[in-house]
Amino acid sequence: MKQDGKAAMNKLKKREALMQAGYELFTEKGIAHTSIADIADKAGIGKGTFYSYFEDKYDIHDHIISRKASMLFERAQKDLEKNTQIILLEDQVIFFCDHILNQLKEDKVLLRFIHRNLSWNVFTDILDNKATAFGKNIRSLIEIAIKRSDVKYRDAYGMLYLITELLGAVAYASILENKPKPIDEFKPDLFEAIRAIMKQRELQ
Repeated sequence: MKQDGKAAMNKLKKREALMQAGYELFTEKGIAHTSIADIADKAGIGKGTFYSYFEDKYDIHDHIISRKASMLFERAQKDLEKNTQIILLEDQVIFFCDHILNQLKEDKVLLRFIHRNLSWNVFTDILDNKATAFGKNIRSLIEIAIKRSDVKYRDAYGMLYLITELLGAVAYASILENKPKPIDEFKPDLFEAIRAIMKQRELQ
């Protein structure tokens, strides 16, 4: 049993090393100029071993995006849990959006890497109900928030997906390019639009 545990730990460490190496190389050189050999070499792992964890460099790229985006949501979730006075789903969504925007503003390298794919694997994970800790946890939190809310919404998951897509697009343009204006100036407009989306989907 101890040997099995050690083997599993070593496998996990190798996967994490590959993902960290991939992230560093992708953000430094871009995916087009990064090879599997580059990733394996930086991780200190044989090139052949790479294929035990990922199909190709695009597969590891997708997994890294999913991981990084998930971490943004997890940090926002932990801070939301401390704000017990925020009850309404609408207010919780605005809190999440503001928190994630602030994180991305502080980490522009990550924002460029995610490149408007904020909702992609995150919501695939949730909607497909995949057996990952993040997917289960966020899905559970959303279900609890929806049940607690006095206001009910038509297709709440679809609504949250649309809001996250909007958030990712705005973050990329406003934080990196100051278009149509810097993010701190644009937040009121964005949050007003999000509240309008939610209002439109309210069930009477």
